[in-house]
Amino acid sequence: MRRQIVAVSALSTVLVSAVWAQAPAGADLWRVAGTALAVPNPLVSGATGFLWNPAAPAPEYAVGLEVIQTGSVVGLSGLSAGAQTKVGKRTQLGLVFGRMQVRDLVRTTTSPNSSVGSIPVHEQFIGGKVGIRAAWFEVATLLRFHDERFDALGENGFTLDFGVYAEPWSIARFAAATHFFPLDFSTQNTTDFFFAGEVEPLRSNMLRDSQWRVLGRYGLTVRPAFGPDHMLSVGARYLDLLSIDFAVTHESGFASGGWRPGVSFALRIGRYTLGAARGSGVNDVSGTFRITVDAQLQ
Repeated sequence: MRRQIVAVSALSTVLVSAVWAQAPAGADLWRVAGTALAVPNPLVSGATGFLWNPAAPAPEYAVGLEVIQTGSVVGLSGLSAGAQTKVGKRTQLGLVFGRMQVRDLVRTTTSPNSSVGSIPVHEQFIGGKVGIRAAWFEVATLLRFHDERFDALGENGFTLDFGVYAEPWSIARFAAATHFFPLDFSTQNTTDFFFAGEVEPLRSNMLRDSQWRVLGRYGLTVRPAFGPDHMLSVGARYLDLLSIDFAVTHESGFASGGWRPGVSFALRIGRYTLGAARGSGVNDVSGTFRITVDAQLQ
């Protein structure tokens, strides 16, 4: 009997560990938030950029807020907040919070639950980052705790992501990251793998000292359950004050796939950077809007 109790206890521990070592199924909602990006995921910069890539480029001391909204057809909204600080010469620490929720779900007279009010549906997480910067690259990791709610049902889990951002030359940058990678290294449908490259085919001295920079990018997203997504992106920068980006993404995650456009703008005023972006949504269903505010503290 004692052996049976020990065996059952060990099996229960393994099962509980397996459940807690991955993101809940509701983490898929963050893929909708990603449709508002006009830059490949691992190249997104700013105080909340390490939501997508733990090693995302950002000021050494910064805080930021991001708001996501979709049309009423999809009915999603969300926000994320992040803060980063430098510790020592090479270490970067960060804290991020994110939440995506379904809006306007209300109970009807035929609902099995007799309680009144809206139906809570959300996926949220809080995470901590540790990054190490060298001469021309940064490597970082991000541990997240996930919380999912679907009406009276709830689920939790942990993920541990890895990212790298490298700039070996002044005109070229490369990045790669995992997204919602399970602690038990199992294959999960909520996990994404991001890869991207960025080059500057035109330098400012070729543009008659206009202070404009032109950038071209390619991004690849690989996920276990579907085929790869490909993004082509073009951006323009005027000094560090204004940026404009356009992108088209070929997605294969649902139905037969298709092309999805996106555009984003950012304006820096003093130590603040204001950004706005719009994507056409997953499989061109409704639009996804993104508003960001970043503050550089030093």
